[in-house]
Amino acid sequence: MADQLMKKYGIPFRVGHHFASDVVTYARANNITPADFSYEDAKTIYAKSVADVAKEDPSIPKAFPMTAEEWKNAKDPVAIVHNRAVKGGPQPSELNKMIEMAKKDLANNEAWVASTENQLSQSEKKLNNDFDQMLK
Repeated sequence: MADQLMKKYGIPFRVGHHFASDVVTYARANNITPADFSYEDAKTIYAKSVADVAKEDPSIPKAFPMTAEEWKNAKDPVAIVHNRAVKGGPQPSELNKMIEMAKKDLANNEAWVASTENQLSQSEKKLNNDFDQMLK
């Protein structure tokens, strides 16, 4: 919510986050799930949330700027993931990059283990051979 309010409406993230926090507090107190949280309740909570800040900063809308459709998408987990397009974020393209990086790291680690095991095996053979030569 805070992200969308910031990106689309220029509302400072801290103000949007405060609103989102108020939404969660209200939802928990009233046993409301995200899917059931109404647009009307969001508008009411937003107006209360930003009242003081909007007095000091006239660029912050006093009325809830999101449309009903935007509000619905702001609560949709799939839309949230796809809209969170940042480096290291949860969107599929970033997850695929991270999976590829992890596969490369794993391959490098497996190669190191194989090389180290080979070196240990060769060293053990040499040690045993040297020891056998000493006993003769």
